Amino acid sequence: MDFFRSNDGKHGVRSIFAFALLLGFVSPSNSQVIDSLYSENGREPIATDSLLRPGFLQVDSGLETDIGRPSRRVELDLPALLSTLPGMMAYSFGTPGWPSSISPFGLDPNQVDLQLDGIRLNDLISGRPRFDLLPYVLLESVRTRSDPSTRPFGVLTQSGAFSSASPKTDIRYRSTNTGLQSIGVVHAQSRRVSIFRPEDRLNIVIGYAGAAADGEYPGSRLERARQLMSRIRLESGSWTIEIFELYNRRKVGAHGGVIPLTGRPYSSIYQRLGATVTHSEAKRTTIRNDLSIRFRTLIRESPFTFSGFWSTQTLQYKADSDTVLASVGRLGVSAVHKISGNQNSLRFSATAWQDHFRHGNAFIDGFDKGRSFVEFVVGGSSAFGSVLASGSVGIHADDGYTFASASIGFTHRYISLSVSTSGTRSTWMEDWGFGTRTTPLEKRPGSRVDRLRLDLHHKIGDLRLGASLFYLSETGKFTWMRDGLNGQILGQTNPDALTHTGAALEISYRNDEERGVYTLLRPAFIRASSSRDSELGRLQSSAVPEFWINGRLGMRALLFRGDLDVDLSVRAYFWESMVGRRLDTRSGLLVLPSDDSQVVPSSTMVDVVAEAGVRTATIFLAYENIFSGTNALVGNLLVPDYPLPAKRFRFGVFWPITD
Repeated sequence: MDFFRSNDGKHGVRSIFAFALLLGFVSPSNSQVIDSLYSENGREPIATDSLLRPGFLQVDSGLETDIGRPSRRVELDLPALLSTLPGMMAYSFGTPGWPSSISPFGLDPNQVDLQLDGIRLNDLISGRPRFDLLPYVLLESVRTRSDPSTRPFGVLTQSGAFSSASPKTDIRYRSTNTGLQSIGVVHAQSRRVSIFRPEDRLNIVIGYAGAAADGEYPGSRLERARQLMSRIRLESGSWTIEIFELYNRRKVGAHGGVIPLTGRPYSSIYQRLGATVTHSEAKRTTIRNDLSIRFRTLIRESPFTFSGFWSTQTLQYKADSDTVLASVGRLGVSAVHKISGNQNSLRFSATAWQDHFRHGNAFIDGFDKGRSFVEFVVGGSSAFGSVLASGSVGIHADDGYTFASASIGFTHRYISLSVSTSGTRSTWMEDWGFGTRTTPLEKRPGSRVDRLRLDLHHKIGDLRLGASLFYLSETGKFTWMRDGLNGQILGQTNPDALTHTGAALEISYRNDEERGVYTLLRPAFIRASSSRDSELGRLQSSAVPEFWINGRLGMRALLFRGDLDVDLSVRAYFWESMVGRRLDTRSGLLVLPSDDSQVVPSSTMVDVVAEAGVRTATIFLAYENIFSGTNALVGNLLVPDYPLPAKRFRFGVFWPITD
């Protein structure tokens, strides 16, 4: 792919501008502009909390979830929210600031693509999704994609428009009996300004989030979590331009696991009093900055978006025996052009970025390398009566490795079918490692993911039924594996096909009702196997359980003459035994163990939750894992050596204030 190289031989991103020109602009004249903030007389602002119609500014498509606005939900973080969806297996620590993640349909949790308004929030070094870096109070919606073009699965988050005519402030506060104190605040104002036109509109959003937590074990403390965010958007007639800035700083304990008490069985790790851990002094620090500038035309039939983005990240692991640091930067551009008609639509997108190593000791002395990525994707949809057909094709150049992607799907009322295939984008760590205790592959394998998914749903009165039947095949899959007890991890590839076959179900009764008793069950069945019998294939196949289920039984009521809207529920989560994954404390990756001698036992976690709507505010109380530490259940975990919190009490409030 020499076309993507500059004259001096280094990978560049300049060719993307040629792609952008190919996508072209559409003149705003004689075209329909989407909903404005102004009424028909063009002078009086409309009191609305959405600058544009829903989904118009979404950089990528996806399946809308029933999560709603995350800030109004009781769950601790986004992985906890996502794990309640069908087919989502949690790898949870339950500890604030720790690298919890999800395995969608049995896939690798390190290869989930995470985006915020099109900005990728995966770790720039390890590639794992950094859910902890999301500006939680700013989020408006969450979508999922099972057929992204360069990762097996995608989570797409979108920030709110915050464009109401009156100033608005949203506050989210959380605390626990284990020392968590967390607050997030976002303030927004919209004003009419006369820059290019008398009706120009300036929208300013600023926010702050901070948190700290003690943790239940030595070396698990979240010492510092600070986040600053700002967005300035100017709307003028048929176009907008915005600048978005997100700054994160995290410092969290990174101990190597709880040690059983001397002379006691492994189950003694659940005893908090007198517990000890390995490397209690270890800390993992992340400093991250994301800046983007985006220009959009607001033409309903043919919108165009051009973005430039710049990200920098410093990742450091520090312990008495080992200190590793790497700082990486990314500079890139993207362009999206949509063309819509009555029954058809086309979407052209191009993205390119250049990564560069800034400083650190994570790689060999004198290391001075970069990585580049370029892609061009064409997609579209067309309606044939009551059937909607969609598809896409793409070409991707990942630092010299070129692969194609393709997808096709059909939707008809209660049924949808999708088929897709693609390669997998690599990371800095896969190519160069992270310190002396990480060994990458000498030669990168060519990997591919093929997907087949059938979704069915039907409603009979108050009973709602849904099913996702899936078949996934990963060939040449790259994975990280722990090397025995010395703490090193090795890059491995499975030359055989690893398949995941199963079903994720949803059964609910009166779940949409605002009053009365309701129930919801989401079981998942999965069978993973390798085309040939091998130790690596067996470990990959047993990384998730063959069965897990989450559900809730609750009651909703309206009290005190409508001032208090209450939702009381009991929520349970059960998983079968599995070999699972282990935590690499240096990078935060969830890696395979060296053998299957230690398993994660089957267990159940039960929470009691109360959510109350008081006018515009939401208050939530949770008593979590209520049976852990009792005669019924000594304790439980999802990642070996890291017990889940026991009998934890959490309180939180979300309070929107409109001036």
